[in-house]
Amino acid sequence: MTYILILFTTLFQLDVNNDLENRLFVALEKGNGKELSKHFTSSVRISVNQDSRLTTKFQAELILEDYLNSNKLVNIKKTDVSEELSKQCIVFEAVSNRRKVRIFIKFIHLKGTDYISEFRID
Repeated sequence: MTYILILFTTLFQLDVNNDLENRLFVALEKGNGKELSKHFTSSVRISVNQDSRLTTKFQAELILEDYLNSNKLVNIKKTDVSEELSKQCIVFEAVSNRRKVRIFIKFIHLKGTDYISEFRID
């Protein structure tokens, strides 16, 4: 019985992560910084082209909106990371209208929900 409960809990957690991953993918595809910011913690580490800063959720939304408006992302695909890291982060690769970019998104788990604590575009 315990094994079934553990299996169910693990599967449920994977579904939640896949749902969040899909929402982030769609938001990146559409260039929707507002949708991305819905998943941020109240303060988030934002790094765009090695300009890194700790910002409020609202400031991070504005930074991403500005970046995504001037750099349309295409050919977005998830990059495989180790199993242990996959519980803490997602890495996407994409092509902007200027060059190849890598998007690193780190999560923390608060009150039963995953939130973005770091968002990096290199």
